[in-house]
Amino acid sequence: MGIFDFIFGRKEKPAETTINNNSKEKETNYRGHITTTKVEITLDNYEDICKNYIAFDTETTGLSPESDVIIEVGAVKFIDGKAAGSYGSIVNEGQPVPDAAYRVNHISTAMVRSQGKAPEVAYKELIDFWGEVLDGHICICAHNASFDMAFLKSALERYGYSGNLSYIDTLTLSRKMIKGLPNYKQETIAGFFEIENTSTHRAVSDAAACGEILARLLAIKNDEIEKEKIKVAKSKPTEEEKEIFAIIADSMRKNGCSTHNLRTYRNSSNYVDVLDVYTVLKYKLGKKKSYIVLPGTYADGLEKVEECTNTEGKSNVRLLFDDPFELAGYGQLFSRIYSEMRESQGIYMNQYEAEFLAQANLTGFTDSELEEYLEKAKERQLLRSQLREKEIQRELEQVAEANAKKEEKARIREAEKKKKEVVAASIIEQREFVKKLCDCQDNITIEDVIRISKLSSDMGKRAVLQLDDEGEIVKIYESISEASKAIGIAPKTIRDVANGKYKHGGGFCWRYADQLADE
Repeated sequence: MGIFDFIFGRKEKPAETTINNNSKEKETNYRGHITTTKVEITLDNYEDICKNYIAFDTETTGLSPESDVIIEVGAVKFIDGKAAGSYGSIVNEGQPVPDAAYRVNHISTAMVRSQGKAPEVAYKELIDFWGEVLDGHICICAHNASFDMAFLKSALERYGYSGNLSYIDTLTLSRKMIKGLPNYKQETIAGFFEIENTSTHRAVSDAAACGEILARLLAIKNDEIEKEKIKVAKSKPTEEEKEIFAIIADSMRKNGCSTHNLRTYRNSSNYVDVLDVYTVLKYKLGKKKSYIVLPGTYADGLEKVEECTNTEGKSNVRLLFDDPFELAGYGQLFSRIYSEMRESQGIYMNQYEAEFLAQANLTGFTDSELEEYLEKAKERQLLRSQLREKEIQRELEQVAEANAKKEEKARIREAEKKKKEVVAASIIEQREFVKKLCDCQDNITIEDVIRISKLSSDMGKRAVLQLDDEGEIVKIYESISEASKAIGIAPKTIRDVANGKYKHGGGFCWRYADQLADE
């Protein structure tokens, strides 16, 4: 604005003194009513403001909205952060322009008289340019906005306009978001963002610069908004947790307790708080167990309870439940807790509490939403029941399959056992037969040698022949170890002779039976 420069300027008599358009007479003919609402940028309105806002500025004859008037208005539309049209006009209110004001904005009384539009025309054109601004649907931004809004409110009411102006003050916003500037005048902040203002202290140019400043501040605000989105998303109960709340609230309503002020909030520890300004109770759904945390003074007569952890509060208890619809039977208890807590806290809903509930990122439910989540809970219960039946059936099938496998393994083990017994009996029989053959030294034929060699091999042994120097078979042994025991020489000696390393061993020649069989 630069209007504060008035304070330091000399109060000189203006060169041109009067313009008469009977503005005082118009003021008495009709009167509007304008409310102004300062808007803070939040998660809820951030995207709407980014899409569409109007930057605004005024030049005035002085500092008092009661005794001074607007001599120029300027407005610039911003869509998606870009300027998209402007409106500006000098306004002829019939008052002279003081020298102090002229030195700031260079608008003279002569300019007002020659170029100024009648207030009725200027403000109608401004309102037409604004669109839905007077409905409070589109925000105005201005620098040191309370100054401009006071003058604007006074002027619009004087000419019969009514409505609500929602505005953002870029001065306040800059102080919060940009630290370390020598001051927070509009031109200083514009310089910080490298925004060019070709005509300072003129309404349209200053409005455009203000709009650019807000666009830059909104871009900075985006990171904060994204973090807030994540935080809010985490604070929202899951669909299943909402169904739990619906069951609790419905059980309380059936016991004559109003639940309209109850809200839910998922805290950072993944408990869902049920609250009405203060926390009434909280619950948690887990894979191993689900439970409600409530004051221990209400635990008398409850069966499925256990102690709480230190973080949950040692004076509290856990009320366990497997099926959410078990909670429908505790409606009287929940209503009692709620009623007595309200009474002991001395809290009754007033405007402050209502605003708290509206702004605290809490999840509330209408009656129809409660009914909707009750139906969803019933559907989920039916689905759980069906899944449980399938699980039971699958478990039975798995048990049957496991039993069948066990029986099959037992059958295989029994068959293998019998087979081993047969094999063992056969080996014993073979050994006895081989021994009998080996003990019989008369008339040993090649066929006998072959047979003994094969039987020994089947038993994992290698039969060996004891020969004289003529090559006649003296005796046959089922293995080298048997020959070693019988003759009294080392097995290695017999093995070396049989392998052709020596000719004799213990006075005899030795050969493997299978070698003779192969010949």
